[in-house]
Amino acid sequence: MTRTLVVSPEPVRARMAGMGIRALQVARTLARAGHDVTLAAPAPASPDGSGSAFDAGVRVVASTEAPAVRAEVAIVSGHAAAALGSRFSACLVADLYDPFAVENLAYAATLGPAVHEHDLATLSALLSRADLVLVATEEQRLFTLGTLLALGRLPGALAGDPEGRRRVAVAPFGIDEEPPGEPAPHPSLGPGPRDVLFGGVYDWYDPDLVLDAWPSVLEAVPDARLVFVESPNPASTPQVRLEGARRRSAEAGWLGHSVHVVPWLAYAARGGFYRACRAAVLTHRPSLEGELSFRTRALDFLWAGLPAVATEGGAASRLIGESGAGLVVPVRADAVASALVRLLTDDAAHAEAAARARETAGRF
Repeated sequence: MTRTLVVSPEPVRARMAGMGIRALQVARTLARAGHDVTLAAPAPASPDGSGSAFDAGVRVVASTEAPAVRAEVAIVSGHAAAALGSRFSACLVADLYDPFAVENLAYAATLGPAVHEHDLATLSALLSRADLVLVATEEQRLFTLGTLLALGRLPGALAGDPEGRRRVAVAPFGIDEEPPGEPAPHPSLGPGPRDVLFGGVYDWYDPDLVLDAWPSVLEAVPDARLVFVESPNPASTPQVRLEGARRRSAEAGWLGHSVHVVPWLAYAARGGFYRACRAAVLTHRPSLEGELSFRTRALDFLWAGLPAVATEGGAASRLIGESGAGLVVPVRADAVASALVRLLTDDAAHAEAAARARETAGRF
């Protein structure tokens, strides 16, 4: 048994985003393996059964100070490294499954250069100190090894380990072992036979591509509904692309009719919501972020058996395409429209993709 501290940069609560979810699931997994685990997060979970860590033998605290003194291993991601402080001298694991420094480049025009400068300082400090780095894909592993090389940490580290896998290990996001539950439409929507889930709109996604495709989708499937989801952390996550999609949908007369923007659901309720949808859509333009990403939501779609249409680029799209869990298309509105119409109207194709999604989930 190892005394382990997991530090999350985002809140761990009923309504969680990706980095909070990752920290919670890492903590739960280690606790089930018999370790003594404490999870530190900006907003501790409440033991109400919705996103709580208490059911897995994990202590949840708001401060890292006392747990850091006791811990033999600390697992930190993103800007959580600053909360750990300089006094921690035991084994440090950097969880970089989320390429935050690359993601945040999408906010440069909104937040200015200080964010990127802070990201670089955080990443440099974390990688200069880490004994082990966790990433989610081979692309991320190579990217991180390049960063370690620039920091002067590879000479000597590759002796007896020429690929550097003992320094940077691939640990993709896991899928919840609990089944997703019965279909349960979002309470703001009610049931709809042809719902397409986009989900949260981070500024590196491309909702405009889906909106470009939407007239063709509606022409073929008049009762289709496109669902965007508001961020649970709007104070720290700019919503430029979501507000643009909302405004454009209103101007087209779609908002509140065939296009909806709904609140982020509790983590424990997401499975029923996904199962109530007919298809999901993941669109992004070619970018470094797209190549390095590993979408949390894509694995949740597999877990819920929800077929997805995804644009080319990155590990998540490759997983969807190679597994048959959906359709991967070029970055063109007509291709997105055609793929969505197929999943919305072709029951056999939909059933096959849903089965492939559930089968693929077992790999994670």
